[in-house]
Amino acid sequence: LEDAPGLVTIEDTEDSFIIRVNRDLIKTEGAAALKNFLIKLQVFKSTADVAAAEEMYNHYSTVDERFLKLREIVIANKLPRKLELNNHLYKARATCS
Repeated sequence: LEDAPGLVTIEDTEDSFIIRVNRDLIKTEGAAALKNFLIKLQVFKSTADVAAAEEMYNHYSTVDERFLKLREIVIANKLPRKLELNNHLYKARATCS
């Protein structure tokens, strides 16, 4: 996302947020950004550059205040798990073998 500004935007308010993806940029800037990310990741793996890989991992796994706020919004709006019943089942025999 850093290499493709404008591809994904997050608009948040007090109790909701909207994630918008610019479809026009997916095949151009989005594909190039993903390609560069995967090349960088492969270079770290191939050269066993643990320090650079760890720095990259820490950069992408750090959670800031904005994403904590988005997490709270998601949890607050979470719907209960749906319960699905198979009401057409019946017992054919008294014993199973």
